Formats: sequence, C-alpha cells, structure tokens
Amino acid sequence: MGVCDASGNALSEICNSAGVVITSACDTSGDIIYPDTFNKVLLNDVLMSTLNPSKTITPQGFAIYGNYYFQFFSGDNMMRIFSMVDYSLVGSYEASNIAHVNNMFFGTVVQDTGFPLLYVVEHSLGGRNNDSKVVDALKVSLNGYEIVSKYTLGGDCGYYPGCIIDWNTDTVYAIGYNDYPTDATQMILTVYSMSDWSTPTHRVVLPMMGILNGLEFHNGKLLYIGNTWNDSQLILSEIDVNTFEITPHYYSKSTDSEYEDCCVVGNALYLSQWDRTDNLYYRLYSMDLPA
Repeated sequence: MGVCDASGNALSEICNSAGVVITSACDTSGDIIYPDTFNKVLLNDVLMSTLNPSKTITPQGFAIYGNYYFQFFSGDNMMRIFSMVDYSLVGSYEASNIAHVNNMFFGTVVQDTGFPLLYVVEHSLGGRNNDSKVVDALKVSLNGYEIVSKYTLGGDCGYYPGCIIDWNTDTVYAIGYNDYPTDATQMILTVYSMSDWSTPTHRVVLPMMGILNGLEFHNGKLLYIGNTWNDSQLILSEIDVNTFEITPHYYSKSTDSEYEDCCVVGNALYLSQWDRTDNLYYRLYSMDLPA
C-alpha cells in the first residue's frame, strides 16, 4: 500500500523503528481499500455561530452510542449531543473542568444513565511543559456528567497523545508526538494494561502519520486518523497491534478543513470536520469500511 500526495505522486517509504521498510511507496493505482468518497454527509455545513453566537468554538473529540452522538467543543467547553436519527441537537451542557478533549470514546458497561462511561483525553494546551496526558472517565447523560475516574498516561508517551482502549483485551493504546507537534519527526506508541496506566508494557517509535486527530479499532487493528500539515488531505492508517507494522491509506480529497476525531460503529467509520479557513462550518461524515 503506497504513500501518495493528492496528485498520486509517491512521497516516501514507511519504516519501523529499526529502519526496516514496512511498505513501499506507490501511486494511486495501488490497492487502496478505502473509497475515494464518503458514503454519507450526515451533518452538513452547520453554522457554528448558531451553536454559540458569542464565542469562537471548534469541534474536538466525539463518540457515538446508540442513537446519540456526543461532541465536545473547545472555546466554550460545551458537550453537545445530537440525535443519530435526525441529527438535531438534543442536549448540551458545559464541561468546565475538562480541557480540549482531542479524542474520546465510550466504554462497554452501561451505567444507570443509559450510557457507558465516556472516556475523554484531556490536553492542557499552551506549551511544551503544559500537557496533562489525563484520561477522564465520565458518567454522562443527556443533561450532565460527573467524573468518576482519572487516569494519567505514564512513561514517555510523547506530546499530546491520543488514546483508545481495546475492550476485548483491556489494553490501552496511546500515540503521541516525539516532540512538540510543530517540531515532531516521529510518533510514539505506548501500550498499557487497563489495570496499570503508569507503566507501559510496550513503547514503539513510529514514523509520522500526520496530525493525530483520532484513534479507533477495526477488525482487530488500530485505526489512526490524521491530517497532512496543511489540512488538505485526510490520512487513514492501520497499525497491527501485534507486529506494530503500518498500512497507510490515503483519502486524497483536498478539503481546506480538519478532521477532528473518528468513531467506528459496525463497519461504518464516522468523521467530524470543521472548516479551518473561516471557522464557520461543522460537518459529520460517514464511510463504509471493509467487513
């Protein structure tokens, strides 16, 4: 599977931490398993000024459970909940003690609120030494939340890590940058047991795979959602959690926008996006993944 730019030109080879080539570069005639277009546009061009007329807000992490879609917005620190039936806004509340939330995901055990715990990855933005690396477990409803547990990613997990849990094995995966994001040249994958977030069981150095904007699992592999640095191209990569080999897949549509997080439901991949050019629009897309 090749690594290409939007015109189909080969970019580079991807290597593992030992410098061994994992996959060679090729053009767009390669075997790309992801489609070139999204199957559905679910929320299209929602004016963010209608969500908050007085503040500049940006969508960050989101997660789907059942008929509801939880989206965190930085700028006003609001959790907004949309219906997955008609995509209307059905609830919202301020989450003032949570920072940024680069990605988030649901657990598996349903609470008395009707939802599993919602895990949110905090980032205290503002400099090289101001990154919290905290994952909060929230008990959420349509009307509010409470923090029931806090976990801190231990060891050197990199700057501004994203996080996801494989509930089949109770294994925690985190991926961060080897330096402040604008200076980073590699990514760091750290693996933890759910029972011990302080000491990684594995730490693997990976090549850059674009700006990290979401992590998920699909068919037993880690799915990495990123953007090229100019936000013109969505990057999809799969990471084998046994060998740590990477299979990159490029979605080569030029967008002038940033994809902020992802969620897999069955064989559907959901992606949120906002228009970075004028900060006007917010969108939710979905696309089919291979069964």
